[in-house]
Amino acid sequence: MPKKATVEFTKSDEAIGLGVADATEDSNGYPVIKKLAEGGVASKQKGLAVGHIVLEVNGKDVKGKSGHDIHEIVRGTAKGQSLKFTVQPPKKQSLDGMDLATIKGLSAKWHFPKAGREEAEVMLKARPSGSFVIRSSSQPKHCTLSVKKPNGDLWNSLIEIKDDGSYKTKVGTEPFKELAAIILELINNKDFGKKLGLPAKIVMPAYKTQEV
Repeated sequence: MPKKATVEFTKSDEAIGLGVADATEDSNGYPVIKKLAEGGVASKQKGLAVGHIVLEVNGKDVKGKSGHDIHEIVRGTAKGQSLKFTVQPPKKQSLDGMDLATIKGLSAKWHFPKAGREEAEVMLKARPSGSFVIRSSSQPKHCTLSVKKPNGDLWNSLIEIKDDGSYKTKVGTEPFKELAAIILELINNKDFGKKLGLPAKIVMPAYKTQEV
């Protein structure tokens, strides 16, 4: 299990800049940090990151609470008083053993056809190395596989979209009928990933958060 961390700071006139979303299927009923505004108090706290699960606020368990509920707790805390958040990074979930149907069923977690590079960076920021998304590309008739490297940077590889709707990576000669088949090949064929230059073993990717 990922380690819990408690972050405490004093509320002041300075903007906190913390955005919290409702629980996701990955967070076991707990709300999730969706935004840390640049320059805000929250962004300066080393223990807080986008994607972290909020377990407690001021010592109280917040399972089942909405993002709005968390904002109300923060707003109700007087200036000069402490705000204490207990958070936990999301779990690292292996894809080993998954079949094509399962991967396709999880496509809402990894396929973001309208997302660009910056959006991918935000989605993967708080995720473990190996987390990935397939997103749009600036090149026509292409999409991009983005994978989080161990150092936190993004590794990107173009995927060509053929006229018949199939997909071709930069290695191999045969196209894939669907994107999920590429993911399955990366799971089951280490040589394929090595030839592609994959920087880490892929794991369950970013999840969507609900805006509040």
